[in-house]
Amino acid sequence: MSTFRKLVKILLFVFVVNAMYQFVPPYYRYVRFKDGVHETALFSQRVPDTAIVDRVMTLVDRLNVPVARESVFVQHEGARIVISVSYVETMTFVPGRPYEWQFDASADALHVRNPKEAP
Repeated sequence: MSTFRKLVKILLFVFVVNAMYQFVPPYYRYVRFKDGVHETALFSQRVPDTAIVDRVMTLVDRLNVPVARESVFVQHEGARIVISVSYVETMTFVPGRPYEWQFDASADALHVRNPKEAP
């Protein structure tokens, strides 16, 4: 095998490893964040919107996700609650060429009342 071919394979390997190093941590944070937003939606049915936003911002601080408070939207539709958050992270797959990736985390939950429960 020629030296040039070995060099190309090594460079390709380094490129793939760098791309994974750039992508996996932000994506892992996104998955954990989305799960936390969903959990917040499930357990925040009778909580004011400002308290829900505070819970999401606590999650943002804990996971180090670049989300501004103004990017958190809470909507009530009867017994349904929807929380929507989007943010952008910059990754550099190819050195010198930053790429902005938008992550959208939204969750909804439907609160079903127990028939024996008082209205």
